[in-house]
Amino acid sequence: MNDFYNIYNPRTDDIINAFNIARKNGYVLILVGNFSIYYKGRATSQISTGDRILILKEDGSLIIHRPKGYKPVNWQPHTDRIKIEQRNDDLIISFIRKKPRETVSIILNKTYVVYYGKLRDIARFEMHLTEEDLKKFLKKHPEYIDDGIRITREEYDIGIGKIDLLGRDREGNIVIIELKKGKIGNTEVLQLNRYVQHYRKTNPRVRGIIIGSSITNSAKILIENLKLEFKRIDLRKISTITSKSD
Repeated sequence: MNDFYNIYNPRTDDIINAFNIARKNGYVLILVGNFSIYYKGRATSQISTGDRILILKEDGSLIIHRPKGYKPVNWQPHTDRIKIEQRNDDLIISFIRKKPRETVSIILNKTYVVYYGKLRDIARFEMHLTEEDLKKFLKKHPEYIDDGIRITREEYDIGIGKIDLLGRDREGNIVIIELKKGKIGNTEVLQLNRYVQHYRKTNPRVRGIIIGSSITNSAKILIENLKLEFKRIDLRKISTITSKSD
């Protein structure tokens, strides 16, 4: 992080200067104060005076929070222009978006603190699925395993262990599916094979599929020798799909 400035109990000139510097340099600005909020755009709304937190980000996105709750009380995805004017003892700050035409305005009664400066964040966001999340997703979307598979049971106890997912394919074969979020090794392959052999005692038409994002070389060879199947899945892609559907 580079220099980050804070001004406690700022004067009007300090607030105006902070906004001008932040917009000119692409800084993040955080204002904590007592103000009312007015929105005009596709609809109109207003919220009377209260203590709130205003965040103006580098890209012009605007978020206003109350002291409680994770959802913003007002927000705007982009700000094209900021208009600041003084009216009696109040400072009016308007955040204007051109397309579609929207304006979020605040009337500041009291400002407790203003922070502004350049922040640095280049880390990649990764959502980490649990094996339970993966199981729920594949039960709902078995086409990611193979076309025509229908899931009939989950966590099915067969005495020698619990099968993660049990189903049938379009040819009527029983399909035993084991999931592994981490790297698949020989232990996981042999466990799947035990379940498959247990079923094959009474029904030779059984497929065994182990699902994961990666596999060791020895486990891959073992799968081929035991006539089982490995299905590689993209956990990041599934994370994106599940996050959009939540």
